Amino acid sequence: MRYWIPRYFRSYDQIICVSPPFHLGFPALIHKWFRGTRVLYHIQDLQVDAARDLGIIKQQWLLRLLERAEKWLLHRVDTVSTISQGMLLKVTKKSIPADDIVLFPNWVDGDLVFPVTRAQSARSTWNIPPNDRLILYAGNLGEKQGLENVIELADRMRQVPNLQFLIIGEGGAKARLVADAQRRKLPNLTFKPLQPLSQLAATLAAADVHLVLQKKAAADLVMPSKLTNILAVGGHALITAEQGTTLYEQVKDNHLGTLVAPEDLDALETGLRKILSGQRANDSSGALTFAAEHLDKRNILFGFRQILTLNTKQHNSWNSHHS
Repeated sequence: MRYWIPRYFRSYDQIICVSPPFHLGFPALIHKWFRGTRVLYHIQDLQVDAARDLGIIKQQWLLRLLERAEKWLLHRVDTVSTISQGMLLKVTKKSIPADDIVLFPNWVDGDLVFPVTRAQSARSTWNIPPNDRLILYAGNLGEKQGLENVIELADRMRQVPNLQFLIIGEGGAKARLVADAQRRKLPNLTFKPLQPLSQLAATLAAADVHLVLQKKAAADLVMPSKLTNILAVGGHALITAEQGTTLYEQVKDNHLGTLVAPEDLDALETGLRKILSGQRANDSSGALTFAAEHLDKRNILFGFRQILTLNTKQHNSWNSHHS
């Protein structure tokens, strides 16, 4: 607090506010009203929509209040940005014109995430035998991912030799998942805490298959940012996505991984078994190329900086004209 409060009262050309949590936009608006600062509101997840559609908040009066507050906020910031075309379309349904929304996709930091050989991966650190195949979920352990299916999958495949499941991360669902795994006494499933950022490439490179899971209701409300890093190490992702969503089309068109229907345990198991048998090797053939051409941090930030510069110039020109 002692660090941020003095800086809040300084003058800035623009404030970039990242959501979630969506309500961080309100203190940014106060700065705009008193200082005339432009506010760019960047939507990483549509938090209120997800809370409604996933049943996280069930009180209808509270949902209506949050939806009105979010809509009021979106109409008062200067620019809205988000990370995918699907989410852009969702934002337009909140009465925000598409021309007022900037596409600002997630990127990959090539200094942290890059292809790593199996020998250089974290497998040796974790004492994983060379012949074992590792199925990895790494990321937030929340409610929108449907991670109970990882537990079910490990249970169904407990008799498959030389197969290990690993869940890395923290989140609100972790205690429930750990308790479920312990109750089932799964010999092929392990939990680990978040790993050091410096070991991200080695961690991801350890996996034979990466699980990228979402519930049906999360379609185009959230874009799994973990997928960008998986692509950058050339990993094979098993992805749950519904046909017609941005995620589904992007993965299919660019050969970024194997697609299965969300919340369908049989489809998930079938997809994993096909990958392990070598039947779906071509599904992820475009991962590295796509990451290099579309996810490079420097290119994305350069384009976004151009947008910010243009917006600032237009804002200053408008102020000069009306002063």
